[in-house]
Amino acid sequence: METMFYLSLIFNVFLISALFTCLYKKKTGLQEKKLVLTNTQNVPVEQNISKSSGERIMNLYLHDLAKKCNACLPSEYQGMIKILVEKKNPEQPAVLQIGLLNISLKREERNQSMFDVHTPLDALTMACYGYNGTGRYIPVPSELEYIIQNKDIINVYFQALGLEVISEEKKYWTVDTETGWNTGWKRFDWSIEKAYAKLKDKFKIWSQNKHADCRISEDTKLILLLKGWEHLFAEA
Repeated sequence: METMFYLSLIFNVFLISALFTCLYKKKTGLQEKKLVLTNTQNVPVEQNISKSSGERIMNLYLHDLAKKCNACLPSEYQGMIKILVEKKNPEQPAVLQIGLLNISLKREERNQSMFDVHTPLDALTMACYGYNGTGRYIPVPSELEYIIQNKDIINVYFQALGLEVISEEKKYWTVDTETGWNTGWKRFDWSIEKAYAKLKDKFKIWSQNKHADCRISEDTKLILLLKGWEHLFAEA
């Protein structure tokens, strides 16, 4: 009888020990699993911080100005326009990018949104001698119409930069052809004379939502586009 009592006692002690061992392992396993989950959840946060800290602001003033202008736009247009600067000289705005178009803003170390040009030859000369050895291009009708259609949001940036705004009351030069090779300076061997010989009959003047043939001399605004040197520029 006494022997059975001691055997029962030993058996109960063994069961209690096994139970505590099982509970301890289960608790430890949950803690390890929780630690793994916690570390996994932290990975994207650390990556985002690293990515954010790696972004380079080229010009703090223009960066903040662009953010303020963007906030003024209707929601459907936000993120559509960017201010670009030269990578080597980011002190001034050089380009206003809207969609796929780059409106040139810099010439002879000063900013200008458009130019007063009287003849097609003057317009080609202004375009060929662009800025720092990089030529510019006169808009074709579809490009000019796109700019005019979006003038309200473009003017938000022009006004903030202290530049002349686009107005439907003004007249603008355009070349009535397709963009690309047909108007590229390489096609004309960078010769103003060759370009004029090919394009002189294609010049039109946009006024009051329509295109008209140009006269020998007429006071007209010229907007110049940047094409082909995008690698020299970066978002402010």
